[in-house]
Amino acid sequence: MIRGHRADADLAAAFEAYLTTDEGHRRDPAQALLRLPGARDYALDRLRKLGPHSADARRGIWRLAAFDAIAKLAEDGQSWVDTTVAWLDLGGATWQESANVCAEVGFQAYLTDKPDTISLAAIKGSDPRSVVGRALLHLHLAALRLAYRWEDMEQCLVSLGPDIGELDPYSRAYHVFALLAENHPDALAEMNALLEVAEDDYRVTLSLVEGLRLSRGVPDQGEQMLRLLDRPVMAESASPDPLYRKAFALRKLGRYDEALRAVDECLQRISPLQVRDRVRIVQERDLILAEQAIREQAEAARLAADEQVRAATADLERLVADQVAEVRRTMNDSLVRVVEILGVFTAIIAVLGGSAASIVAKGLSWWQRGVLVVIAGAVAIGFFALLRIMVQPRAMKPEALVRASRLDAHIRADGSPHR
Repeated sequence: MIRGHRADADLAAAFEAYLTTDEGHRRDPAQALLRLPGARDYALDRLRKLGPHSADARRGIWRLAAFDAIAKLAEDGQSWVDTTVAWLDLGGATWQESANVCAEVGFQAYLTDKPDTISLAAIKGSDPRSVVGRALLHLHLAALRLAYRWEDMEQCLVSLGPDIGELDPYSRAYHVFALLAENHPDALAEMNALLEVAEDDYRVTLSLVEGLRLSRGVPDQGEQMLRLLDRPVMAESASPDPLYRKAFALRKLGRYDEALRAVDECLQRISPLQVRDRVRIVQERDLILAEQAIREQAEAARLAADEQVRAATADLERLVADQVAEVRRTMNDSLVRVVEILGVFTAIIAVLGGSAASIVAKGLSWWQRGVLVVIAGAVAIGFFALLRIMVQPRAMKPEALVRASRLDAHIRADGSPHR
């Protein structure tokens, strides 16, 4: 009896030590607790006694279940699957609790290259709406998603028997994930319908964000991702996963400084031992820097090209204006010469006419004849001066030269001046 009480006391002490340890350092206390005889039954009994307001304690016990199943990954066979399903079944897990446990265990199975041994027949035989069938379905879907087998994922859900709408929101999230990854036209409508019943669940939202990340034809991809990532369940999460997706979305939107802040914070949250995840995040950071450099270089090249075009246009306008002015000066000089010649001929004709008139006219004295000739000459000289003034070359103003050059360019382009 004393030994039994001591064992119970040891279990209680180890259990409390586990629950009071920070979430990021619970692995060792969990292993110590699970090595004690009766630890699983003790944890399950405590789980059944917890009320609805003991969310933190329930979360801690389900994390213990995940640690227990992950430890079985080192063994041959599918004992890790059986352990996961047994915990969820005996603990009466909700779909949210099943989603959290199966997502964590499934990811660790993927990292250790454990094959997916769960068949569609096993899921259908257990009824995917029951705790056991749902757990098998969650583990199977997680394996398919991590293997990027989106068509198989969608086919599995369609072939189960029950309508997809009868499944839990986390299972339905995998269906929407497949639609998004395959760029299905109904993907966004299905996503919005699921969000209305998913109770702002972290796992559901993360699956939808990941589906958007892998999509290629969804309109406003970056904005859609940020809309989900701004939900409290994602924004307040201590996990690095939402930050990684946020960095991707901001990069797609060209908001590189914000993307760098997000990816740097993501790196600070992840353990140095998670080498594969760190490599993936560093690759995202390199992409952000590369795209930012390309965008800056392209913008600099565009500005330089615009400046060169403006300078070349200004030089061309000045050249054309000079040419137009030269042509106008040449035309004016030619016109002046023509007028001068005409004026000279007119003056000669006037003088000759006056002289002829003075000779023909009778009864005029010599001085009267001379006055008549002088008057004819004066009229000729006045006419010549008047013509010279009327055709005097006038210098064009600079802006008039530019307008004239542009008008000439338009005329050469399409044959008519632009109005």
